[in-house]
Amino acid sequence: MPPEILRTEDEEPKEADMAFDAAIYQNSFVEFDHSFRSTGFRSSSQRFEAGFRPDSEPNVSEWFLCNTRLCRGDRETEHSIASYFTDVSSLMLSMLGRRRSSAAQVPLGKHVPIRMMLSEAIARRRTVRGFTGDAIDFAHLSTILVAGNGITTKAKVDLATGETVNYRYRATASAGGLYPIEAIVAVCNVRGLKRGIYRHDPLTHTLEQMMNADAVPKLLDTICLPENVVSLSRAGAVVLLVGHPWRSMRKYGPRGMRFVFIEAGGIAQNYALASSALGYACVPCASIYDDEVHNLLGIDGVTAALAHSVILGCPG
Repeated sequence: MPPEILRTEDEEPKEADMAFDAAIYQNSFVEFDHSFRSTGFRSSSQRFEAGFRPDSEPNVSEWFLCNTRLCRGDRETEHSIASYFTDVSSLMLSMLGRRRSSAAQVPLGKHVPIRMMLSEAIARRRTVRGFTGDAIDFAHLSTILVAGNGITTKAKVDLATGETVNYRYRATASAGGLYPIEAIVAVCNVRGLKRGIYRHDPLTHTLEQMMNADAVPKLLDTICLPENVVSLSRAGAVVLLVGHPWRSMRKYGPRGMRFVFIEAGGIAQNYALASSALGYACVPCASIYDDEVHNLLGIDGVTAALAHSVILGCPG
């Protein structure tokens, strides 16, 4: 029996109370039904309710949790982490993000100072799915990108040889300072910036053009949300957070995969807070057809894969 809602003896159960009772009942049981194996169409809810875990169809999400646990006495992982505290690794870390490219680069310029109190930005943050179609200001887009994944300070690190290297620290925390996330910006409607798809380069504070305007509708088409849910046709920009798992996994092993998603979430939250402070709408979005966006960007979905995305625009 599900727990009863406290009420007086002569009080009639209200409709809301009955719905609450039903919700508790529905979430109080997990049935195990072997006949579920033969079901052709199986929703996530049905899998949960049936407790279905056949060997032929493993629960990959639960495997991920088990295989990325940190265990005491894991000498291999400890050795991998220790190997990064050398002069060679320090030099490597100081060069993270450097690229050789002949693509056109657009300077992001000076970003706009965010003057709103953090407490107010947090209170104002909302997921706003409707946009007006007005353009985002280029300087404001620059500010949002810096808030999420931009370089905020530099520091000298001493080597055992007596020399020093420069480390560049970013706005969002990253396990081991490895920064496995890069931001790809689909510019839909930004004042002062041509429509197209760009790679944000935090080191040079530029946008490197990857594709022209023709690729933007293709990118928007990979987002599986109808217009009445998120008004994509009136969005200002879409930022794709692409993860490079082995940059973290080389040091932390399978647990490094967790760090990729944790960092992507942190960057997305910083985008959201900066957007809120500047008066823009922001929608964190994971409803994307992965293979389609991977094909469009020319990545394999394994060594480089979409981790998260954020849709920006003027609130409608």
